[in-house]
Amino acid sequence: MIDGHSSNGGAADSPEAFALPSAIRPGRARRGKVARLPRAIREALNQRLRDGLPASEVLPWLNALPEVRAVLHTRFHGKPIAADNLSWWRRGGFAEWRQQQEIQEAIVKVLSAGRKTDSENRVPTSGHYATVATARAVVESRIMEAMPEGPPKFAACRKLLQSLALLRRKELAAG
Repeated sequence: MIDGHSSNGGAADSPEAFALPSAIRPGRARRGKVARLPRAIREALNQRLRDGLPASEVLPWLNALPEVRAVLHTRFHGKPIAADNLSWWRRGGFAEWRQQQEIQEAIVKVLSAGRKTDSENRVPTSGHYATVATARAVVESRIMEAMPEGPPKFAACRKLLQSLALLRRKELAAG
């Protein structure tokens, strides 16, 4: 917890227990000032941005943190995080974080619905895996919708269809 904002725990049933779709994780690591901050601080920053706090409130808080000052001193000659750094983060790292939050919420929703069905119908726990795979497929399809036409979108679509076909074959074989 940083400055009154808490982060999610890591329980086995939590969304963090599931890998996120590859389309969310870009091949290149972020290198900016905000990206170099400790994860807990980035999480607290993202929560503030999600809550709609303006840069005029976020930047003084962020630049005053001892951990931030240490990173800035070590890697960026002590220059504070500026409004343009925050703007870049909003469009990149924060946008990815929000997308991950949506995916995690979708997976939790689908898992919760699956657990209700399992407890009522006594379906084997392998049904949970199919449920998670289905939730991930839904999220992957939403991501693909936003992609521009071209080879990367075609490859992502092909991969998703192969995964769905494999899931369906396994379901038919089990039934």
